[in-house]
Amino acid sequence: MKYWLLLFFVFYFFYSSCQTIFYHDICKCGVTGAGFSTGQGSGNGSFNIYIEPGSTIKKAWLLYASEGYPDDISLIVNGISYNTSSFDYKQQFPLNYWFCTPTSVYIKDVTSDINPVITNYSVTIPYQNNSPNTCYVYSVMYLYVIYEKSVMPSLNYLIILNDQELKGNEFYNISSINPINTINPVGFSLFTDRTGANFAPDEKVYFNSNLLGQIGGSDAVNNTWNFAGVKGHFYYQNNQLFGLDDDTPDAIMNTTDGLADVSSYLTNNSTSCSFQLTNISFPNQPGYNTNLNLAYFLTYTTPCDTFSVNLLTEDTTVCKGASVQLGVSGGNTSLSKPAYEWLPQKDLSCYNCANPVFTGDSSQVYTVRIWNTDSCSKVLPVRVKVLPLPKFTSIVTTPTNCGDNTGVIVANNNGSIDSLFSNGVYIGIASQTLSNLNSGNYTLYLIDTNSCKSKDTTVTINSVNLTNALFTLNPTTGAVPLAVSSDNQSTHATNYMWYFQNDSSNSFSPSFEFDTSGTYTVTLVAYNNTPNCSDTFSLQIIVYDSLQLIIPNVFTPNGDNQNDVFSIQVSAPCTGTIFITNRWGNELFSKNIATEGKEKITLWDSMTANGKASDGVYFYLLKLQDKQGKGYSFQGFVEVFH
Repeated sequence: MKYWLLLFFVFYFFYSSCQTIFYHDICKCGVTGAGFSTGQGSGNGSFNIYIEPGSTIKKAWLLYASEGYPDDISLIVNGISYNTSSFDYKQQFPLNYWFCTPTSVYIKDVTSDINPVITNYSVTIPYQNNSPNTCYVYSVMYLYVIYEKSVMPSLNYLIILNDQELKGNEFYNISSINPINTINPVGFSLFTDRTGANFAPDEKVYFNSNLLGQIGGSDAVNNTWNFAGVKGHFYYQNNQLFGLDDDTPDAIMNTTDGLADVSSYLTNNSTSCSFQLTNISFPNQPGYNTNLNLAYFLTYTTPCDTFSVNLLTEDTTVCKGASVQLGVSGGNTSLSKPAYEWLPQKDLSCYNCANPVFTGDSSQVYTVRIWNTDSCSKVLPVRVKVLPLPKFTSIVTTPTNCGDNTGVIVANNNGSIDSLFSNGVYIGIASQTLSNLNSGNYTLYLIDTNSCKSKDTTVTINSVNLTNALFTLNPTTGAVPLAVSSDNQSTHATNYMWYFQNDSSNSFSPSFEFDTSGTYTVTLVAYNNTPNCSDTFSLQIIVYDSLQLIIPNVFTPNGDNQNDVFSIQVSAPCTGTIFITNRWGNELFSKNIATEGKEKITLWDSMTANGKASDGVYFYLLKLQDKQGKGYSFQGFVEVFH
C-alpha cells in the first residue's frame, strides 16, 4: 500500500509532461558512472567506478528501474539499504514492456552516502515476489557520480531520461545544450536492460544519424545473468574519456560496449544532437519484445564558463492544499530571453521567473534552466513532494447519559500522527480515547510529524435520557379525611419536583392528607442534574366523602303530606336494602335502594304485604355499600303514628 501511494504522488509529473534533460551542469570536476543488473530477479555482484584521489563529491544519483508496481524492496549498495519506496522521484514511460505497465526509472540523490575513496561497489538485490501487481521487477541500477577537484578543467555533463514509449525505435533530439567542444572527447554512454534477445546483440545505436554499432547481451560485471543489458561504464576528467568494465572510449559501440566518443559525429560548438536506438527484430512494435532503454549520459568540454546558481531548495515538501515558493538565483537577467525556464508548465504561478509559487495537489519534479549567456545554461531538478493530509481512520462515539459527562470519543488515525486535538486543546497521540464528555459538538483535527493539519472534523456526542420518573401512592382512593403517602422509585435522577393539582407550590412529598372529596392528580418531575434531562410520571387519587345518614325514629303516614314516609338523608352515593320487622322479628317489608348521595330517599311508607302497618314500634335493618365497595350496616327502630 505504501508503494502505491508513492507512485500516486509522483506519477503525474513525468507521465503528463516529459522532460528529457534531467541534469545539465558545468563544474571543475570529473564524472563517473557504472551499473549492475541481474536481468530479472534477485542476486548480487559488484562494479567499479573511478574517483580521482583528493576529490570531493559534488553530486551522486542512484537510478533503479522496475516494471509494473513492485512491492517495496531494499537494495543493498555497499552495505547501505535503499528502500525502493524512498526514491525521490521517477521517470515513467507511457507504454508497457512485456505486458507490464508502467516501466519506471526511479532516481535518488545519494550524495551524502558516497565516499570519494571508495570505488568498488557491491550490490545485493533481494528476492522479489512476482505478484500480479509486481509483474516483472528488473534488478537494474546505475550509479552516477560527479566529483570535484579545483585543479581540474571545466566539464559539462547531462543526464538524459527516456521520455518515450518503448517502441523499439526511439529517437531523441536534444537541443539548447551548452556548446560542445569537439577538440576533446565527447562521451556518450547508455543505461539499458534486457537487451540481447537469444544472447545476440539486437539493438542498433545511431548518433546524429551515424551508426555507432549493434549492442546486446550482458556486461562483464553482469555476465552471470542473461539479458542483463548494456551499461556504459566510464569516467571523464581532465579532458579525457575513459572506459570501465568492458567499455572502450572509441567511436563505436559493439555488443556489451555501451560507451562511445561521438566527437567525430558533431560540429564544433554544436548546441544540439540526436540519437536513435532501434530494435533489429521488432522496430516500431510498442512494448512487446523491445529493449529497456532507460537513460543516457552525455559528457564533454564546453567553451561555457562555470557559473554559480543558488536554489532556494532542491527538495521541498508541502502539505496538500497549501502552497510553497520555489526559487533560484544566478541567471543573467540582462539577456534578451528569460533567465529562467521551469518545466513542466504546470501548477506554478509563473514559468519564466526566478521565484514561482507552487500550488499543486500532487507531487512534482521540475527542471529549471538557468541561462548565463545566450548559449550557456544549467538544468537542475527541483523536487516538490506534496504530503497527504492526515486523516482519521475511524471515529467512534459513545453517547452521554443526559445530565452526566459520560460521553466517549475514540479517535484513531494511521499511526503517523503526532497530535490529536479537540477544540484546539492537545489531547493525545496516534490513538486517543476522550472520556467524560458532555453532549455537544467537538472539533477534532490532526497534525502529523510534518506539521500537516487535517481538515476539521466535527463529532457530535448525543445525549441519551436514562431518567425514569416513578412513584407509588398508598392508598389511591378513600373517604375524607384521607392520608396518602408516596414512595419515590425514580432512577437516574438527582432532583425532584412534585406537582399537586398542577401547582408545584403544593408540596406533596412524602405524604399529604385530603379533607375534601374529589379526583386529584399528583405529578413527579424527576431530572438528572439539569432540568432538560427530565422525566414525568403522574397518578390520580380519588377522595370521597364518608357515608353518613340522618335516620328519623318516627313517621306519621296519615296523608297530610307531612312526615308521611320513613326517609333518610345520605351523604354519599350508595346502594343497599332496607328490611322492616315487627317486635317478634317477623319481616314485614324489604326494598332495594340506590342514591347518588346528598339527597333524601324513601325507605318505607308503612305498607306491608297485609296492608298498612298499625301504630306501633317497628325495627329496621339498613345494609348499604358505597361506590368503593365498602359495606355499612345500620339498625334501629321507628315508631308509626297514623
